[in-house]
Amino acid sequence: MVKIFVLAGQSNMAGAAITSELPKELKTINNDVKIFEDGKINHVIYKDRFGPEFGFAKALEELMPNEEIVLCKTATGGANLFYDWNPDGVSQGEEDIYRGPLYPKLIENIEALKKHLAEESKNWEFAGALWMQGERDSIFEFMTDAYKKNMINFIEQLRSDVNTPDMPFVIGKIAPRKFDIIKGTFNHQYRNQVRQSQDEVAEELPYTYSVETIDLPQSDNLHFDTAGMVELGKRFAGKIMLNAKNN
Repeated sequence: MVKIFVLAGQSNMAGAAITSELPKELKTINNDVKIFEDGKINHVIYKDRFGPEFGFAKALEELMPNEEIVLCKTATGGANLFYDWNPDGVSQGEEDIYRGPLYPKLIENIEALKKHLAEESKNWEFAGALWMQGERDSIFEFMTDAYKKNMINFIEQLRSDVNTPDMPFVIGKIAPRKFDIIKGTFNHQYRNQVRQSQDEVAEELPYTYSVETIDLPQSDNLHFDTAGMVELGKRFAGKIMLNAKNN
C-alpha cells in the first residue's frame, strides 16, 4: 500500500533551500520515499533547490520504515489562498497578481499520480497533507480577514476530493520578517493575524495541526534557508506521527 502525502503552497513549499549545501551523507534517501512533481516520480532530491519534502522524507525514513511513500507536490511562488488556491478554480481579481487556478492543478496532479500507481498495479491511501502558504495573503487586509474561512474551506474540500475525511492536515505557520526601511513598516503587515488564523484552524478542525516556524533560519527574511527548510520538514513529520499516535 503506497502512502500518499499531498504537499501544497507557495514559495516556501516550492523551496529555496540549496541542494549543494547538504552534507553528502544527508542526501541519501531511502528508495521507498519518492516525490511526484512535474508529472514524474523522482528521487526526493532531484533539483538544485528543494522545499520541506527533504526533511520530511528523512524523518519518515525513521518513523515509518519499510513503507512505500510518494510525496505529491504542487507549489507556486507568490500565490495567495484568496484567489489562486480557491477550490472554485475561477476566483480572481484586480487587487493582486493572479497565479491560479492552482487547486484544479493540485487535483490534476493527484489524479495523474493515482493513474501512474494504477498502471503499476499498486494500491494507495492518502496519509496526510502539508501546507506552507500565507505570506501573500498577509500583505492585503481583505485577504487576511478571509484567511481562516478560506483555509477551512480548502482543507474540507481537499479531504472530500481525496475521499479521506480524517486525513491529517499540517499547516506551516508563516514567518515573514521583511521590513521596508523607507516606509518604516513590515512588507507583510498582517502576518501576525494570518498566523493566528492558522492556529485557530488547527484548533477547530479535527486532524489539523499547525507548525511553528518563527525560530527557523531564513536566507532573506522571507524564505527559509537550507537548515531551516530541513527542520521544517522534520516538524511536519512530527505532527503526522502525533496524529497517528492520538488517532
